[in-house]
Amino acid sequence: MSHINVTMAQINTKRHWRFAATRMKNMLESAAKAGATILTLNEISKEQALYIKKTPGWDIAWTINDHLPKGGWGGNAVAWKRSEWEMKNSWASAVSIDYRPGTLRNGFGRPIKKTINQACVSLRNKHNDFPLKVMAFHFPTEFNDASNSRERARDKASAFAKVQIRRGVNVILGGDGNNIFPKAKGLQMADRDGPDATFSSGKVVGKKVLKFKRKLQSDHNGLLAVLRFDLD
Repeated sequence: MSHINVTMAQINTKRHWRFAATRMKNMLESAAKAGATILTLNEISKEQALYIKKTPGWDIAWTINDHLPKGGWGGNAVAWKRSEWEMKNSWASAVSIDYRPGTLRNGFGRPIKKTINQACVSLRNKHNDFPLKVMAFHFPTEFNDASNSRERARDKASAFAKVQIRRGVNVILGGDGNNIFPKAKGLQMADRDGPDATFSSGKVVGKKVLKFKRKLQSDHNGLLAVLRFDLD
């Protein structure tokens, strides 16, 4: 049986830290050097997304979160190498969030309603037409959540995987789950480092932690996974 190996990386870019584009450049180079052709990204700023968009050989689908107004989470994104993949379509998996009073620098009062948009992309491999659905997820922290929005965000990510696997389409999910993660029959965790994790419907044949924290590029390490999918 023939197969394809796909190398992906999960990166939390910390958009509100200084030198956002420079840090994105360094993290992108590290992931690419390790062989990644697909990236899932959290807390990405417009500046960082445009940096990837302008980088030769890379493309990106980016969602904007209706989130913390000044220096907050930013958006979520999926990026890919143009030599390996082409995008068929992209969409956002939107989840409304009720923030606890005081967590948005607004003082105390009623919870504030915001929206998180998890990024979803349908890709096709240029060499063998292999289809793949990818999601960059990000769930609220328990501290911020005034309702069950973190569970609803997780459930949407789980449903994304369930629906595609049921249809016979392979999936990759990566993101910051803040210690809760998607679950679906046929979906397995590839790797985890703190609040971040990667998941796949394929077989994990390699994994590595990218030491971004040590280099002060982010307060999250990156996760690299090599995933094997059957073609027949």
